[in-house]
Amino acid sequence: MKSSRLAILAFLLFAALPLFADPLIQPGDRLAFCGDSMTGGQYTELIEKYLIACQPGLPLDMKQFGWSAETPGAFLARLDKDLTPWKPTVVTLLYNFADDGKPLDQTAIDARSKSETQLIEALKKAGVRAIVLGSTPCADSTHYHQDPAVAAAYNAKLAAAADKAVAAHEGIAYADVFGVTTDMMAKAKAKFGADYYFAGIGYRNPQAGCNIAIAYAFLKALNLNGDLGTFTVHFTPDYVIGKDEAAGDPKIITPATLTYDNTPGPHEFDAAVTRYTFCIPGHSYPDVLMSCLPFYQDLSSLKIVVTGLPGPQARVQWNENSTWHDFSADDLAKGAQLPGNMFWPYGGKFEEMDRNLNNQLAADTVAGKAAAAGTPNPAAEAEAADQLAKAKAWVVPVQYFIRVFPLITPDPRPAPPVNVVLDTDLASDVDDVGALALLNDFMCQGECNLLAVVTDVGNPDSGATVHAINTYYGHGSVPVGAYLGEGNPGIKSTLAPAPPGAYHGKPRGDGSHYTTAIHKRFDPDFPTDDKLPAAVDIYRKALASAPDGSVSIVSIGAMPNIQDLIQSQPDSVSPLNGLDLVKAKVRELVIMANTTPEDGYLLSKWPTKIKWTTDAGSYVGTGQSLINTPENNPVRVAYGLFGDSPEHNALKDGRSSWDLTAAWLAVRGAGDLWAVLPGRQQYINDITKTPFTRHPNESTITFKMSNQQVAKLINDELARPPK
Repeated sequence: MKSSRLAILAFLLFAALPLFADPLIQPGDRLAFCGDSMTGGQYTELIEKYLIACQPGLPLDMKQFGWSAETPGAFLARLDKDLTPWKPTVVTLLYNFADDGKPLDQTAIDARSKSETQLIEALKKAGVRAIVLGSTPCADSTHYHQDPAVAAAYNAKLAAAADKAVAAHEGIAYADVFGVTTDMMAKAKAKFGADYYFAGIGYRNPQAGCNIAIAYAFLKALNLNGDLGTFTVHFTPDYVIGKDEAAGDPKIITPATLTYDNTPGPHEFDAAVTRYTFCIPGHSYPDVLMSCLPFYQDLSSLKIVVTGLPGPQARVQWNENSTWHDFSADDLAKGAQLPGNMFWPYGGKFEEMDRNLNNQLAADTVAGKAAAAGTPNPAAEAEAADQLAKAKAWVVPVQYFIRVFPLITPDPRPAPPVNVVLDTDLASDVDDVGALALLNDFMCQGECNLLAVVTDVGNPDSGATVHAINTYYGHGSVPVGAYLGEGNPGIKSTLAPAPPGAYHGKPRGDGSHYTTAIHKRFDPDFPTDDKLPAAVDIYRKALASAPDGSVSIVSIGAMPNIQDLIQSQPDSVSPLNGLDLVKAKVRELVIMANTTPEDGYLLSKWPTKIKWTTDAGSYVGTGQSLINTPENNPVRVAYGLFGDSPEHNALKDGRSSWDLTAAWLAVRGAGDLWAVLPGRQQYINDITKTPFTRHPNESTITFKMSNQQVAKLINDELARPPK
């Protein structure tokens, strides 16, 4: 059975993982964030989210005590009224200097060091077990007072400030905020340009990059365990599933170890987790800011190790709606990070935590000022506690899957021109027209030799539409045939009988939004499909005249013609029967279709490689570029006629590129555009997901590029004028 979904429930007991030696935060601690306006910003919320979602084994209370533009001395003056009654056990401190755009005065630096020392000693006397002192964040090297020279002088003084010495003297933890923000700013500006705002004008309103850097520095100083676990997957010829012998179930305990056979196909396992990887809501992902900081590696590391791959790469997908990432076999063998490369499988949980923690901050500010004024506000205190509890409630066990697709090295692109036969149901949809246009365009460029086009749908005007398009590109001599139905006297070849369940009878009927109009306008004398030569005879002539192993058949509809081909018997065209003719002449079959039960007979006998592009073009909208082609272009006209109304048509809005991807793949190969996934998960019926069988000689392609990039490439070709 094909290993398309191996539902191995891997309960990763992340909450039970031991912490690193001597973490500063212990279960049941009360953590107070203290400082000036920086504390009122987002970095403390980032720390709270991290502790709630990524360290759920540390149930603790957290509260904001920072005020705008406050100094250590001012906080010391209100300590007994505000902070001390809350009885914190862990305190973080972060203070800035007055921001007047002038170089720091050493007197100010010394005065702050003295007041920080006094505050730390008071906190110790109040029973605070652990204190973390952070240095001031760097100033933006470009935008600080819009003067790089002023910024450089300011940062030089900050680098010499005595926060680290104060922490060492007092025997407390030190968060190197200045060093971390300086390093991250340099990387961000190197990556995005000197004008990138890292810390805003001054640093009273720090940007996201600065906030995450500050949070990182404090979390590192708290010495927390950021290792969330490692999935280990090994591919071997023998299929074995690791077991938890005590439970007798296929449960995998962290570090998870799964062993798979190395047969083609995706391999998948489930994981239930209570310890999340970190997320910054509202930012694009992979997060460009996090790429300038070792946050995931140090604080939120979830790795996958894959060994024994049958190819040079594997695609890893993290949950159904996530992005995927292609890793080299070498990177996977060493261990590849999941966070930082793909979306998080946690839905909107971090966004909801954001809302609650913002509300908590507002309530903490109200409660703190009331307490300092000697008029406690129990309602505000209760609101803050309630919002924190709601934020914590979002973190519940989440089940997701990780899917590993071993990728194969794509076949080398054949030397042009590639011989192609197109088998199309050109009628009700217009992407068939786009596929035919691409093949004609490639033929104009010397990349393709279109041997023949056959239709497989009961639409009287499909063949004429094909001929009109070929003629527009200068290829009106390309033979056109049609499926005439079983037992039609027009079929010269004798067909061997097909078993029950295979294709039988007349072509299926299919209306059209555009074929009749194209036939009348561009090719009124061309015969209707029922008067065309039989597709099977067109196939045999095209294959017999081609060099051995040179033909790509592109199937973008139903496959009765292909069934007729493999059933056909020797005739005056070739002494070979259809199956032997295919073996001799066909290089590969490229299919854009969902399988149906009728396909089973021919697919079970097909002797060459098959590549499927079934869903690849679903979200690639193309056709808009045709507006720039002449009005007598039948491809442009067809796209203009296809749609709900003249105001809503494929020429204006584009159309999915299902069939176009198959045409492109057959001629230009995978190249940089596609990854090739071996061993297609082939159902008897793709729509109903009936039981599938393994077809090692078949593969599926998916895009390496974004949908927008692929659309541009295709649209550029559609707009190219015929030579």
